[in-house]
Amino acid sequence: MSIQVYKNTFYLFIVQFSNYVLPFLVIPLLTRALGVDGFGKYAFYLGVANLLLVFIRFGFEFSATRSISIHSTNKDKIIEIVSSVLVIKLLLLIFAVMIFSLIVIFAKPDPQMTMLLLGGGLLLTGQMLLPVWYFQGIQQMKFVTLYTVVTKIFYVGLLFLLISEKQDYGKATFVYGFSFFVAGVVSAIHMLYQLNFNFIANKESIKNAFKDALPFFTSRVFVMTYTGSMIPLIGFIGTPAQAAIYAASEKLYNAAQSVMYPITNALYPHVAKNRDLVLFKKLFVLSLFLVFIGCLLAYFLAPYLIVFLFGQDFKASADIFNIHTIALLFVFPSMMLGFPLLAALGFSKEANSVVIVGALVFFVIAGYGVFSGIFSTEFFVWGVVAAEVTVFGLRAYFAINRIWNKKLHLTESN
Repeated sequence: MSIQVYKNTFYLFIVQFSNYVLPFLVIPLLTRALGVDGFGKYAFYLGVANLLLVFIRFGFEFSATRSISIHSTNKDKIIEIVSSVLVIKLLLLIFAVMIFSLIVIFAKPDPQMTMLLLGGGLLLTGQMLLPVWYFQGIQQMKFVTLYTVVTKIFYVGLLFLLISEKQDYGKATFVYGFSFFVAGVVSAIHMLYQLNFNFIANKESIKNAFKDALPFFTSRVFVMTYTGSMIPLIGFIGTPAQAAIYAASEKLYNAAQSVMYPITNALYPHVAKNRDLVLFKKLFVLSLFLVFIGCLLAYFLAPYLIVFLFGQDFKASADIFNIHTIALLFVFPSMMLGFPLLAALGFSKEANSVVIVGALVFFVIAGYGVFSGIFSTEFFVWGVVAAEVTVFGLRAYFAINRIWNKKLHLTESN
């Protein structure tokens, strides 16, 4: 089974590459064509849409993946899980689109409103349709990988053709959302065809799917309070230029995290099904070494990388990214100990609840900053570091006391 994990890790890496790294090919185009203010608006409206994605995902990338992996030999059960998840995600999509529309129309109206609404709506719909959780559960990531990569290449090409001036931030938002929409539609059709889909969900199965995902959703909401809310927050209380400076650092920060997702996402269904702690420990140690080397290089290369990618106007982002780099040293081991280990082995409550503590740490620090008149971006990013250190420390504590000290059965890697 370990060979399948490595293959799915590779496919997931390609997906994350297309989602986070491939768009960096157009970053120099966007920042120079849109300018600081235009790029700030582009980042703000996409930031709001991405913040709402947590409602559409609803933790199914963990709960549904685990359920499908456990019932991988029972086709009828898989169809029931898929049916239930799609019903819930459709309802959540309606809610998310309504919230995004209200923000664009009333809270932050803009001359490019039509394109912004279309872009955000397509992004949210594409995420609703994209069944990564299904392909992860059956450990067949090659299909969704192909569709995602092809549409992202299409996205990059369209940006080079359409973006040329400062007022094109609306077009850029639309093209970004459209690429997600196409990937979602094609991969959803593939899933339904592969299953010879026949809707069989009922109230009980929908209720169970909702109940299973709720703890993961709760933890994702708290994670987003100190990771995904910064751009919308800065965009609301500050200027587009301030949002742009922070967004430049966050794009690199998210891209670095995307390198970590393939390993954690591929391990999760494998450990849930096989309890393979031997393989987990091997990948955990190897990955920690690679992350440390990567963070060390990124810390010293940040000033040059920021200017190369975003231009001289974004030079101030380097100081923010250096703090983000410190956070990355704790993010990855925390991710590994969370869902691929604790949640996969039945300790979902421990994996999820610690995120609430981390969010509270961030709220205390952020609240202190606001009441003390400290509004520098760097101060709040240090709050993110403190939150990540807290989550890592608590997950390490639970991993030691719930798993290794209990001497759970280890499965030999193939």
